[in-house]
Amino acid sequence: MTSYITNFVRSISRASSYSSLREEEEDVESEADYIYLPNELVLSIISYIPKSPASQSTLYNICLVNRQWYQIAIARLYEDPYITGSNYDLLVRTLCPSINAHIRKSPLTRLVKRLDLSRLVHHSSKSTTARLLGRTKPSLEVFCAPQASFAINCLAALSKCSNLRILDLSLISEAINIADLFHALSKLPEITDLNFPRSASLGCSLDPSMLQWPPKLTRLGFSGGIKDRFLNKLSNDQQTKLPTTLKSVRMEYCPFIAPSTFIQFVRTLRFQLEELSVANMPRFSNGTCDYLLYVLQKLTHLSVSMDYITSLIVSPITSGKEPLLVHPLEILTISYSGGTLADDTSRLNPGDIRKSVVKGYLPNLRTVIVAEHLGWDRMYSEQQGSDELTDLDEVLFEREEIRRGLIKEGEKMGQEERLKWRVEEEAMWPDVLPVGYHEVDGDAVYELTRYVLTP
Repeated sequence: MTSYITNFVRSISRASSYSSLREEEEDVESEADYIYLPNELVLSIISYIPKSPASQSTLYNICLVNRQWYQIAIARLYEDPYITGSNYDLLVRTLCPSINAHIRKSPLTRLVKRLDLSRLVHHSSKSTTARLLGRTKPSLEVFCAPQASFAINCLAALSKCSNLRILDLSLISEAINIADLFHALSKLPEITDLNFPRSASLGCSLDPSMLQWPPKLTRLGFSGGIKDRFLNKLSNDQQTKLPTTLKSVRMEYCPFIAPSTFIQFVRTLRFQLEELSVANMPRFSNGTCDYLLYVLQKLTHLSVSMDYITSLIVSPITSGKEPLLVHPLEILTISYSGGTLADDTSRLNPGDIRKSVVKGYLPNLRTVIVAEHLGWDRMYSEQQGSDELTDLDEVLFEREEIRRGLIKEGEKMGQEERLKWRVEEEAMWPDVLPVGYHEVDGDAVYELTRYVLTP
């Protein structure tokens, strides 16, 4: 689609140039020589251009067609620029033509809504990052900080980005004073997503009165130097309590967090947490996260490392043949952090997940994503005459058929109808491959109901 649009733009550009030459030579104005499209149609054409790094050159070419196309496409071009070390200096010269903010200002700065500097390492300076934040503050909604060129002097400019919704500081390597960080956050009332810097030391010396969480916070990420006492304060101190709007927590690369502290922390969020991601926690071991589904009974998305769980994580507590608890989990992602796995008798396998779905403990489960490193395709494919991966895939498809109203509970879809539906699903998402393949589009897979392997 992108190549088609690019060729279309080039043809219009050539037509426009040809029209201009004829007017100069013949000095004749003719509507037939100039291709004019209504703004609504141009907007519709641009809407088909995917939001990807490769689309920047297409949008740039569109801006060169004529003034009408420029005025329509320029906002899309600068809304979410793809920034790398090779184009960063040019972007800075375009958005910040002068160090003195009162001398020259670029009108393009008001078009920037997303500033992702995560691909930069030593390509910038701290003062340049602060200057970019200061120039783009009226419209900036998403900011991902760079690794080496963000420091305390950037917080003043960051605190003035009043429309900021997503703030990712997880890559910052320089230590940030946590009191200064929360002071800046207190001036950002629209923040919904926050990832703490991995270099921040969140320990026992922190004054609870400093912790004023953004009132609209819904997603929170911890990594790095977070300590047990900090999580205990969040769990037990009413003054530092997390907002009730919080729905998602991500905790990765936290070497100081003990399993008991983590469980106590998530227990305080049991009535509100809907998404949880846990990985690369050195102090965790087999069975640490086995009872997360019992504790978090509103969880719909769970991502957990295989070396922290056993088959008990999906084993229901039953009364007779019926589960006492029906869990709303929809998406289960099983990663691998490189630790020791449980033994063969207690390790989670596709059959355990299938049983939980069939028995009614996980009736809403529609997607299971598993790290390829775990080798499920080799270990459970046609083992002992039973293809457990195919069985799991069939059950997930059947639950999805019921959820969509294609069939009723207890019914079976005909083979021809199911085949037709699967073909339609795979046509909608061509990057998502059938069971047994290992390459998958991480964004599209959440829209499908199937067992998939992911790198």
